[in-house]
Amino acid sequence: MAHRTSAAVALLAAISISGCGGSSSGKTDATPSPASSPTSPVDTTTPLVTTSTSATTTTTSIADAATTAAPTTAVATTVADTRPVDVAAQALAIAGTLHAEDFPGPWTQYSPGGETTPDSTSCSYRPDGAVTTITRGGSQSGPTMQFGETDAFESSFTAVFPDVNLAQEYVGVVGTDEWGTCRAQQLEQDQHDNGFDAISVNVTSRTIETLGQSGFEAYAEFSFTDAEGNTTRIATVSFYRLERTVIGVTEEYGGLADADSTSFFDATFKALTEAYHRVNAM
Repeated sequence: MAHRTSAAVALLAAISISGCGGSSSGKTDATPSPASSPTSPVDTTTPLVTTSTSATTTTTSIADAATTAAPTTAVATTVADTRPVDVAAQALAIAGTLHAEDFPGPWTQYSPGGETTPDSTSCSYRPDGAVTTITRGGSQSGPTMQFGETDAFESSFTAVFPDVNLAQEYVGVVGTDEWGTCRAQQLEQDQHDNGFDAISVNVTSRTIETLGQSGFEAYAEFSFTDAEGNTTRIATVSFYRLERTVIGVTEEYGGLADADSTSFFDATFKALTEAYHRVNAM
């Protein structure tokens, strides 16, 4: 890779990508809607997220993508919180994250997950907004998972809001251009802070074919480019809502062989399906 990304930020606080969608009454379908995988990562107009097991992909190289890079969407830090734990919200939040055991070999855990708390510097933070209503324990990040020895990573988080309306309010925030621009600027600053001043980060898509199905309500794709305009890395964020429970999934990669690409996206989709089952069962 032409750059290396940092790996020590809280998902909800720094990445600020929890979201919600779907029906406001009744449970969301037990199986999430599969999203399309990329056909060419270098073509930044092509959306990508989790895929169904039957999907086929033809991902090719991204500039200088041979070296493993640390994910931008890494482990959340545990922040001291003196409030009493909301046991019910905590259980839902833990259930909604993608667990390490949901991923088969050659996946390995890059870093652990944990409890997170809102941060006023988050792009989704609004004074007296939905994020401020999350009770202690109701915001959890899953482990960051690495796909074998590649530079492809997956991470997740879950936020449980007091009610459906607040979850929907949050989705409305992360679906705005303001949020997307803010998040791209944060990712770019992260690169510059780590010595990669030539890297630019831009929002390249906010939509995908399956958006709006089975609780899949918000999506963002961010492309990292070098001084020559080559795409060196792509990060996508997908937001799902099951009533008041929000699941966010981030996939980040440089370049993958065709077979590895299929395995990468299929495994993430299967893990998301397991999280859906756990939340719906509660």
